[in-house]
Amino acid sequence: MDTTCRLCGGSTRKVFEATLLSKHNVSYSLCPDCGLLQTERPYWLDESYSSAIAASDTGQMARASDQSRQVAAIILALFDPNGRFVDYGGGYGVFTRMMRDRGFDFYWTDPYADNIICRGFEYDGNGKVELVSSFETFEHFVEPKKDIDKILNISDTVVFSTELLPEKVPGPSEWWYYSLEHGQHIAFYSKRTMEHIATAHKLHYHACGHIHILTSRRLSDFKLRLLEKMPATIMDAWTSRQMRSRTASDMNLVIKGLKAGRMQG
Repeated sequence: MDTTCRLCGGSTRKVFEATLLSKHNVSYSLCPDCGLLQTERPYWLDESYSSAIAASDTGQMARASDQSRQVAAIILALFDPNGRFVDYGGGYGVFTRMMRDRGFDFYWTDPYADNIICRGFEYDGNGKVELVSSFETFEHFVEPKKDIDKILNISDTVVFSTELLPEKVPGPSEWWYYSLEHGQHIAFYSKRTMEHIATAHKLHYHACGHIHILTSRRLSDFKLRLLEKMPATIMDAWTSRQMRSRTASDMNLVIKGLKAGRMQG
């Protein structure tokens, strides 16, 4: 069994075992140094990822809608809305499309999924990126340190979501976020883990509701508290006043790409 923390390299201690995919008995170990809870090295992932998105994830569309609204407000309040953005682990491209529809210059990247919804707007690895978004991905990282390093090589700011591990580690039947039915969640981060990541990369860690922010910039706690309490209708109205949707202009860009033979229909 792997007893080394895959985030900080410290020694872990086993806290429980759980059955994944109704058949794999798997050990979960906690790192006392950084607070990460991880499974043993995951040998079952080919089964877990027979589909890139778990069938039990019925909240994907609702989450993307809520997160696009929240991230739009965060960008308008704290970052440059005219910048370039990347959604890391973008799945089928739903969030990227929603952000472009709201007027932000977002691009998609995901090594495990097909960009179905936002084709033509894949991240090419070039140019300055204002921030990276990454929703419901951190808990999937087999090697958290390596993946977090990859994200921070794109931008020094990442806005993301993952459920924080409670201070008292729940048992396997006590926390839904273990997602034992599909086995894709293999790393779990506490608030202490977030603070460790921030310190290791010389970043600041902030929380805005269920959204986490790691950034080199000092953000206003006052603005973050206002954003956390801002009603959805106000967020939508603010974005529509400040930004111009890219829906129609993107269609013209895609048609131009199809005619030039740069894309397949």
